[in-house]
Amino acid sequence: MKNAKTHNLRDLSLELPANCLSVITGVSGSGKSSLLLQEIAQNQLEDSKTVQWNKGFKDLIVITQKRPTRNKRSLIVTYLDVFDDVRALFAKKSKKANLSFSSSDFSFNAGNGRCPNCQGLGVVESNQLFFENIELTCPICHGTRYKDEILEVKVDGYSISDVLEFSIEEAIDFFVRNGLNSKPLQFLTKTNLAYISLG
Repeated sequence: MKNAKTHNLRDLSLELPANCLSVITGVSGSGKSSLLLQEIAQNQLEDSKTVQWNKGFKDLIVITQKRPTRNKRSLIVTYLDVFDDVRALFAKKSKKANLSFSSSDFSFNAGNGRCPNCQGLGVVESNQLFFENIELTCPICHGTRYKDEILEVKVDGYSISDVLEFSIEEAIDFFVRNGLNSKPLQFLTKTNLAYISLG
């Protein structure tokens, strides 16, 4: 590009442009991420004079390259960081019904609410001796991951297992009706992922 300006990465006194696309390039290990995240971004947050933007910004959003953890207990609802709110909602409902369930009881990873047979996985492994083991739906919880008494707690007529089966679109309606933050779910609809389920 004719008007592109090249700056030395060590020159931290430069004024960085706004309302345009700015690119930091360099070979692997040259300090691009460190400059951006530790110097420019951090200084913007701390109102430092070391590195200055042309304008102040209301928000600074950092999108990392970190991938979500892949294991049997990872769900869309946990990755979106909204499962705590859902569990708190069910715990609140249980207290209104004079039940002593806490928010942790509505977790299938720990607590007293998960199915003891499958440990909250919803499946059990069948040993096939000379063949590869296969996973079968848990015969106790039938894949719901929870004990029966947990599934008896309902919000709008739905158990927590039912909520995990909601598509993103169904979940948005549920979240709005119950005063939960639906913004992370709405982002998925904008990226054509509304068909996937929370669980």
